[in-house]
Amino acid sequence: MSNSPLICYSRISPNRNSPRSGKIKGIAIHCMAGQLSVETCGNVFAPSSRQASSNYGIGPDGRIGMYVEEKDRSWCTSTSLDNYLVTIEVASDPKAPYAVTDAAYEALIRLCADICKRNGIKALKWEANKSLAGNWDRQNMVVHRWFNLQKSCPGDYLYSRHGDIANRVNMLLATGSGGSGNTTYCGKGIGEALCLSSDGMEVRTQARVSAGSVGHVNPGQKVEVLQLLKTGWMKIVWPGDPRGYAYTSNVGGKYWKYTEYARKVIAHGVVTNLKANDRLRVRTGPGTEYPLLPEWPYLANGNEVDILDVVTAKDGSAWLEIRIAGKYIGCVASWYVKTTTIG
Repeated sequence: MSNSPLICYSRISPNRNSPRSGKIKGIAIHCMAGQLSVETCGNVFAPSSRQASSNYGIGPDGRIGMYVEEKDRSWCTSTSLDNYLVTIEVASDPKAPYAVTDAAYEALIRLCADICKRNGIKALKWEANKSLAGNWDRQNMVVHRWFNLQKSCPGDYLYSRHGDIANRVNMLLATGSGGSGNTTYCGKGIGEALCLSSDGMEVRTQARVSAGSVGHVNPGQKVEVLQLLKTGWMKIVWPGDPRGYAYTSNVGGKYWKYTEYARKVIAHGVVTNLKANDRLRVRTGPGTEYPLLPEWPYLANGNEVDILDVVTAKDGSAWLEIRIAGKYIGCVASWYVKTTTIG
């Protein structure tokens, strides 16, 4: 049984059962009720008189500490279910709703995904139902407040976000990355980018820093780029996100080293065969079942495009993979594009 490679600090507490008597099946998230560093949390759990501990702790800066190895049971959730749980204390405000920092929250997502991957937990499940505690097939997230009525742990801030935590972790697990990175290229990009930041880069749902995060790219990791935005953001492939892509910033060119793909243009074409005022729908894949290309959903008669490939839809019809304005890649039915020049 291994421990998380994400830790940057360790101070093993004497308050534990070694080894744990059950196989790891779930996770219990707690709040510290204070913005404690991982070192301070380790100090709290160090005395045997404390009679409390957790497997991991996350500081307000997002650093992760370990206080009880995963092979051992921590004394954290006031229930024997701790034998099956990896417990995590997260630094929080000292008062309700016990909010945590963005850095701590993002580190929590990555740590949970890492725990799940290493312990063969295929997905986190949450129904906010105390009666399902211990029914691991239905619900494998457990909270302290269910077993100690004197506590509101993990606080309403984290408790209300358990569904989001499960969804985010499961998206990361779906990529096969176990917590970070994009491991599945779709082959439709205009280039790739190498992460230069020593802290890595957050992948966000929209091209702004206040948007929600869907994952984390580690230093030295490459991602496939679908589009470059004038604002310095890049749209990248991110298979764990339901949209299939996400945004990440390269303002000033200091976060990523971008390398453009030399994709071959097999022909040039012009849109034709449309009735007056009709528009040709540009889709993200070959077939009407694919959504419209958000950046350029429609073309009109006379619009020129680059033709990158001829592809076949599920119904057997011929479609073209095209590039619009030199950078937006989508698919259209071949009937509506007349070849003008062979590349």
